[in-house]
Amino acid sequence: MNGKRVWIYDLLFVLVLLLAGYLRLSGVNWGEGYHQHPNELFLTGVLDNLRAHTCEDASIPVDACPPEQKRLLSIREYFDTANSTLNPYNRGQAFFVYGNLPMTLVRYAVELTDNADIGNSKFFARQFSALADLFTIVLLYLFVSKLYGQRVGLIASAFSSFTVMQIQQSHFFTSDLFVNLFMFLTIYFAVGIISRKASAADGETQSPLPISSIIRDPLFWLSIGFGVALGMAMASKINAAALAIALPGAFIVRYLAGKKSISGEAFKFIVICLMAGGIATLISFRIFQPYAFSGLGLNPQWVANISEQRAQATGESDLPWNLQWARRTHLYSFTNLTVWGLGLPLGILAWAGFLLMGWRIIKGEWKHLLLWGWTAFYFGWQSMQFNPTMRYQLPVYPLLAMMAAWGVFEFAGWKVGTSKRVNLPTIFASLIGITVLILTAVWAFAFQSIYLRPETRMAASRWIYENVPGPINLQIQTSNGNVISQPLSFPNQGFDPIWSSVYHSDRAQA
Repeated sequence: MNGKRVWIYDLLFVLVLLLAGYLRLSGVNWGEGYHQHPNELFLTGVLDNLRAHTCEDASIPVDACPPEQKRLLSIREYFDTANSTLNPYNRGQAFFVYGNLPMTLVRYAVELTDNADIGNSKFFARQFSALADLFTIVLLYLFVSKLYGQRVGLIASAFSSFTVMQIQQSHFFTSDLFVNLFMFLTIYFAVGIISRKASAADGETQSPLPISSIIRDPLFWLSIGFGVALGMAMASKINAAALAIALPGAFIVRYLAGKKSISGEAFKFIVICLMAGGIATLISFRIFQPYAFSGLGLNPQWVANISEQRAQATGESDLPWNLQWARRTHLYSFTNLTVWGLGLPLGILAWAGFLLMGWRIIKGEWKHLLLWGWTAFYFGWQSMQFNPTMRYQLPVYPLLAMMAAWGVFEFAGWKVGTSKRVNLPTIFASLIGITVLILTAVWAFAFQSIYLRPETRMAASRWIYENVPGPINLQIQTSNGNVISQPLSFPNQGFDPIWSSVYHSDRAQA
């Protein structure tokens, strides 16, 4: 592929990303400050109580600190679990199981940009969810292009840009899209390990590798990058730890796909990389989830909260909101993801690509194994949970979009019904790809239009005030010329005689 065509695909991707940005960032103030999402309500309350600043005068509480004495927390203060004002446990929350990293990032941004007002902070934070998803799409394009070429990367990013579930979650401030971002950053490093062509450990040599060669080897640094990104994902949501299996998986796929033999020294090098990645994960998690720790050990309050949350998630706790999950089939997640989260056209194509990729793995195309295996594992794991919500499947949505795009080009390459003049598989696959892309875009824009209109319960309330009379009606003319009829209640015992006498007195004077 020449350089000109590379730039064409990159330019087209920028256009796709701009379109994705519009779908995610428009309508950010939907709901007018009221709370439709219970998680967003909770996290916004926590966010508004956190403080990234402290007071120079330690005797003055941060909330009463004069502006000229405020300063950002020092590193020591940030890691001080017992006193840090970024620790939800110190700011009125007895129960907090979400990651510290998204809250810390957004709180710093809120204060540094002067958006700390309670009325604005939620709308500001929603934009960070949208940005996290946009960066996820960028990572998807980069590593899919590395594995399968830029054509597949471009179409995969377009499918992901139009995925309704990602668009919906971009309009709420929750931790899910932050988790997705760091999980896909982790996958990016894992794909780098698979696709890296040269390594000091690839040879057949049995002589020990010098430390300098190990440190200079790109696979060593890719393993550390994997660990840092995984630690950040875990600091956004602890169950992202499951992605740790991708690091040894990446090395296995690297040697299977390249049909490389593993010498004794190569095996030692892989072990060193795995240890480096593990240590980087622990350090990263310690830095970005500091309040899970108390000194050198774990914070007992955090451990107790995680245990309690686990009981809630498994249905062991008899809570009102858990009743909705009673007697749900294990196909519940699959059905909702396919029909609504992706949309039926993209959903069917994605699962077709998934099955075809699985068949190719059986036939010996090992380079697909890491991403296919992770998708199968995570989807199956979440589908078997007591509460198999669509939102919990977010880490597989972009990968299913990738498999849909990959499937289109694989179908186009079939050698069936071809001639010198007509290539039926290419024509058929092109028609399928274009049709699915158009229908998915229509579904995306139709869904996104929800956020460009007033929220339905508020629109209904305004209609009631304007059209349904009450016992007493106060006519209010708004700035745009509309007249709202504000119904007033009428007391059972009538109005207070004092107000009645005032009214008649005013009438007499007039």
